[in-house]
Amino acid sequence: MPKRIMITEYPVEYVPFNPPENKCFYGFPENQDLPDSNIASMHYHSSYQIGVCLSGNGVFLLENDIYAVKAGDAVLIAPDVIHCSKSIKNSNCNWDFVYFDPFEMKNRYPELILPKSCICTQENEGELNTLLKKIIQEGRTCRDEYERLSALYFYTYSLLSMRKGAVPDASAEAESIKNAEETDIYNIMPALKEIAFRFDESISVAELADICNLSESHFTRIFKKSTGMSPYNYTLKFRAKVGAALLKATEKTVNEISDCVGFKNASDFYRQFTKYYSCSPMDYRKS
Repeated sequence: MPKRIMITEYPVEYVPFNPPENKCFYGFPENQDLPDSNIASMHYHSSYQIGVCLSGNGVFLLENDIYAVKAGDAVLIAPDVIHCSKSIKNSNCNWDFVYFDPFEMKNRYPELILPKSCICTQENEGELNTLLKKIIQEGRTCRDEYERLSALYFYTYSLLSMRKGAVPDASAEAESIKNAEETDIYNIMPALKEIAFRFDESISVAELADICNLSESHFTRIFKKSTGMSPYNYTLKFRAKVGAALLKATEKTVNEISDCVGFKNASDFYRQFTKYYSCSPMDYRKS
């Protein structure tokens, strides 16, 4: 059974890497749908996890950073990085994942550089996105010399990521969170995670404060200090961010997207989206 430790309100599970004998790479026999229910726990691996989104839309939480993902996006999650993910409402987010043992790979290929975690979209990180997909293809098909080719792709990925400084563009709220005092972040992290995985629901400030074991007034103060905005506005901006991913990745109508991300009606979505993106949802889709 995985080990379980508690970080504030959230259990964290260690998921061991158990590849077939003498194999550096391992892929699940079938593709996986991200869960669409509330997330009860987070987890981490002793291995690298590489995945590509085949269909649908979802949300990834990598330690303190939250990202909306869509079909075609790829992810690399380094060992010991605490993370979890879920599908958004009415959208089964289907992924192909492979895992590999960084220690065994390093023994076999000493020149290999081990990179940090990264979300690679097709639009912003095309080269890195393509390399991750090549690694998945080799790890999945296990053709002749697949391990050597995968190591070569990974080595190329590592060099390119170092050149690019390949980390997702930090949003204003992400920068605020990174610059906030560690104690404040620790205190509000349960609320940030709750918003990330219940953004399509109505959550009161009182409920978020209770999750963090803080008074409502104290919670609101340190939340704004840490993120640069109120819990309410943080939630609205997060919904708009997921809506933006849906606009680019699907043909859903604005009404459908509004419902998926938790707005009461399309007018509310239109107003908040325009506030944060300085253009209408339809103009954003066309851009």
